[in-house]
Amino acid sequence: RVDIPQDTVVIEYTGAVMRQRMADQAEHVYNTRYGMDGSCYLFRIDDDTIIDATFDGGPARFMNHCCDPNCYSRVAHVGGEKRILILAKRTLRRGEEITYDYKFPYEPEPLPCYCGAEKCRGRMN
Repeated sequence: RVDIPQDTVVIEYTGAVMRQRMADQAEHVYNTRYGMDGSCYLFRIDDDTIIDATFDGGPARFMNHCCDPNCYSRVAHVGGEKRILILAKRTLRRGEEITYDYKFPYEPEPLPCYCGAEKCRGRMN
């Protein structure tokens, strides 16, 4: 509804906070029981902590990936807890789609990217 200045917090990525082992189990359940096949919303905070927004997350989970995004993510310490914030990489214009780079880890099997950016890498991992 309004322009958002550069480096301003746009939204927080929220969901259930869990350790890596529990996130691996949850992903297995999502894939086998619900047939989600990798369509869950897991965001890594650090080496062993994940935010799972698949069923109990905020609207940030629906933000799209872009190889040339207009936002970036940052882990912030708030009240002794780590949180994931999405901030404006540049001034965002009212009505503009908000995107960020998912930064999936590299794997030999590429996950194709269809973001349409001029600088698209062609893969999300």
